[in-house]
Amino acid sequence: MYPAFDSVEHAYAKALDGVTTAQARIHPGGDPHQWCAQELIEHLILSYRSTAGVLEERLQKGRPTQAPRLPEQELRWRKTIMAGHFPEGGKAPERVRPGQLPLGELCGAELAQRGTREGGWPAV
Repeated sequence: MYPAFDSVEHAYAKALDGVTTAQARIHPGGDPHQWCAQELIEHLILSYRSTAGVLEERLQKGRPTQAPRLPEQELRWRKTIMAGHFPEGGKAPERVRPGQLPLGELCGAELAQRGTREGGWPAV
């Protein structure tokens, strides 16, 4: 695994340590539109799988996408990812929204294990 992914894995495993199944299903502020810990981990798994698939496709083709990056895309990227945050209120693409994986109800330790390469992330 790449060191950056490894450090993320360790950080959320530490944050999830001791979290019960019930706690993992609590939505912040009681707002069902804000993801609980379990939904967040599922989103990370789905996002990683999606990204790995795109990277694999690019590697097989031996080149990056042929679509040019538009100035608006560059500006948006710099304002969000390069600044270390995402604007609130944005919706995740359908392919990475929670509710697609048959996870059942899991405690923090089980969620942390699912969010590893051995537990759900593909090898890249």
